[in-house]
Amino acid sequence: MTDVTIPGGAGNFTITVTANAASNLALDFAVAVANDPNMTDIGNVTGTGDASAAGALVIVGDNGDDASSFTPLAAGQYTYAGNLFPLEINGSSAGRDTVLGGGSGAITYDAAGDSNRVIFSDGDSTYNGGSSGRDVIAGGDGIDTVNAGTGNDNTVFAGAGNTLINLNNAQGSDVAVLMAGDSTVNALGASDVVYASAALAATAGTISGGSGVLDFVAGASSTIMRLTIEGGAGSTDMFGNNGSCITFQNTGGTAAYIAGGGNETLNGAGAEAGFAFFGDTVAADASSINQTLIGGQGADFFSTGGGNETIFSRGGGGLFHINDLGPSTHITIVSLASNDWINFAGLKVQQEQALLKNDSHVSDGSLFVTLAHGTQVEFLNVTSFDGNLT
Repeated sequence: MTDVTIPGGAGNFTITVTANAASNLALDFAVAVANDPNMTDIGNVTGTGDASAAGALVIVGDNGDDASSFTPLAAGQYTYAGNLFPLEINGSSAGRDTVLGGGSGAITYDAAGDSNRVIFSDGDSTYNGGSSGRDVIAGGDGIDTVNAGTGNDNTVFAGAGNTLINLNNAQGSDVAVLMAGDSTVNALGASDVVYASAALAATAGTISGGSGVLDFVAGASSTIMRLTIEGGAGSTDMFGNNGSCITFQNTGGTAAYIAGGGNETLNGAGAEAGFAFFGDTVAADASSINQTLIGGQGADFFSTGGGNETIFSRGGGGLFHINDLGPSTHITIVSLASNDWINFAGLKVQQEQALLKNDSHVSDGSLFVTLAHGTQVEFLNVTSFDGNLT
């Protein structure tokens, strides 16, 4: 169990991420049912029916062959448990419903009130959010669709199957936590946060932003975590970590990638608008960092970090800010273009010119520069440049 602080567009907040969110919610469900003396069990039923009393516990039977459908007759908290066959539920207007899918039966839940908990089964399930929010939805092993509503503060845990998550809140923020399955997230709300747990490393995912704020936060992974992030018209902030392998593309909107202290790859070749990269500047992390960055077609900004960094210029008129973090840092810049600009650790142009004259040499067709604290910079296939300093 890990507490994760996420930098959201509306301020920082913490969620608890576990390896199996659905199991923990199911345990909460079981405890709540066992300890609630007011819970009314209306029996093991199938077919179409009504949950007649507020607080009813509806156990959907396993001996039917048709979908079961329930609509509450009173505003109040309802609890539904299904297993082998499809379960369709209209949520209570008072909210606080709990829906548990135990087996292969698909679940369709249409939210009404707030603070509902929905746990998908192994079937192909759908959640349709309402206007109240504060729901928690945990995916299963099937092909699941989560349409978060317009209410604030929904949290979606993707399941081990294929999960489509649509975040559409135009006013507040929602959170999506990607687990072990193949996930697609359309983060189209005002301020959405997508967290990728280390369990995602075995699969892949696609995240698309909209006109609002999209924050992506990667968990540390010992293996490669492959993701595609498509920035929208709003701002996109990506917080990488060890194992992150991100393909980024955008046609507009601001974007930034903030590297963690590990091995990471950011492929921005498909980015038409410029983006900013900020390397890890903690000197103690340098020995464990190997990072590869591919610039896009726009004017990118690269602020280098420690360790071994290889940056590919794409000729978009980028600015390379080279930080001097000591002898454990080696920066390689590939395909420096005539419209790219270089800044060495905040030095003035006259100081940079003196640096290139006195502390650089050419070897095997490349220009090598050693900074004051020992950082080595290699300009691959470049023997000299003039006019690119800023």
